[in-house]
Amino acid sequence: MEISKITTLTRTDYQILFSYHKDHIAYNFPDSLYNEKLFHEQLEHDLENAHAYLFFARDEQDVIQGFLWLRVETDPYKAPQPYRYVDLHYIHVDSQVRSKGIGSALMEFTHEFAAKKYCKEIRLGTHVQNTHAWNLYKKFGFEEYRIVMRKLL
Repeated sequence: MEISKITTLTRTDYQILFSYHKDHIAYNFPDSLYNEKLFHEQLEHDLENAHAYLFFARDEQDVIQGFLWLRVETDPYKAPQPYRYVDLHYIHVDSQVRSKGIGSALMEFTHEFAAKKYCKEIRLGTHVQNTHAWNLYKKFGFEEYRIVMRKLL
């Protein structure tokens, strides 16, 4: 299965995005609760600040296969300034079509997007247990550079 196009999110796509995001949270963050109101607020905030970009991957019948949420950020501690990077905030592929190249197509799109925005790197975070994502990221040359640790109280 291939995606035939990647389109920009519109407000009419919100309900579809909410459904995908809920699935994304359940799959990637099983210890987290889904909060649609909070997600909607975060989405509106990002879109109003014009540094976030949301895309849908669609097949030849225009059916949505996955989505990307990218942010263009600046790292004030890296040279040369401005040091721009893409934060791959979310990447999600519909559970019915995983392992069919859609994640790879979205990653390739992310690389092209970053280059067009004059970014020096792409950053992302994922759960340790998400081996599918780890394998995809390593396939595209990502490497660990920061580790987040926690202690439950």
